[in-house]
Amino acid sequence: LDFLSSLCVCSGRPIPPTQNRLLYELVLDKGKDIFLRTKVITNDEGEERVVCHQPGSDNVTSLRKLNPSFEARRLTVSKKGPSQARNEFELLEAQLHLFARLCKGNNKLAIEALLYSPENPNRYIDFKQALLCASDDSLNTSLRSRYVELVLVMFVDVGENRPFLDNLCYSFIYSDLVAQPYADTGDDETVALTGVENTNFPELKLWVLDAVKNNVKLHCDSALSDENELLEQIIDVLGHLVRYGYYDDEDDVDEVMGPLIELLNGKTDLPSAGKIDSEVDMKIFIASERKEDLVENKPVFAVKNKALEVLE
Repeated sequence: LDFLSSLCVCSGRPIPPTQNRLLYELVLDKGKDIFLRTKVITNDEGEERVVCHQPGSDNVTSLRKLNPSFEARRLTVSKKGPSQARNEFELLEAQLHLFARLCKGNNKLAIEALLYSPENPNRYIDFKQALLCASDDSLNTSLRSRYVELVLVMFVDVGENRPFLDNLCYSFIYSDLVAQPYADTGDDETVALTGVENTNFPELKLWVLDAVKNNVKLHCDSALSDENELLEQIIDVLGHLVRYGYYDDEDDVDEVMGPLIELLNGKTDLPSAGKIDSEVDMKIFIASERKEDLVENKPVFAVKNKALEVLE
């Protein structure tokens, strides 16, 4: 599946003929026999969570249990081979990545074929499930990253959305202008400046804000690069929403600017575990080491670059 995923995109650009061929010949033709099925359930405490099951089986497993640590994924293979949980984890991770690659570039055929609804129960994923998994801190970070990919390509970079600065109007009827900025954009936050509607924007806005607020302390630590990459992906989703013109409310802009600037200023950057032995070491790290071209710093640089793009 990883190999097939790589065929769908070249140099960041989707290849629709390959996407559609894999969609028809693999997902639609054989998917029901080989792919894991996932669904949202409510447990006895009233908490919603996502479970998965093998094709043709009613035995469900919580995605939180498909959560091997880095060491477990790398080392814990018994003489009989990988555990069922590990097999399911790696299959789910690979199939989600394939789904995202099939949808990349606003591929309407793939999005429609994968989008679950009560009318189409044999499809694979809906917005509620994708956002629930993307925001669940109990899930493995790399699995959450796959769901963030799907949030972007299935629910944000879709339809008629386009950067609102691509086609600007420079001539206006004077009598129609108002003194209050953005007053003429309306009160409906689901409608962008381009006039395109995304009914999921209110939930996306809250999720992004919560993720950025809770991750302003960036760890310059190779062991935590997955967490930094996840945050970079979430900020990329934010960037798309900003470019598409959904952040037309000043309060929304102010609310997200605060944590973004805090993330960028560097005062909350943290070194790798065991690297700092004294207050002097910490001062050296803040003053210079966090800015050096080191392997452990690069994921942090990537997060900050993405945040700068959003601010711009």
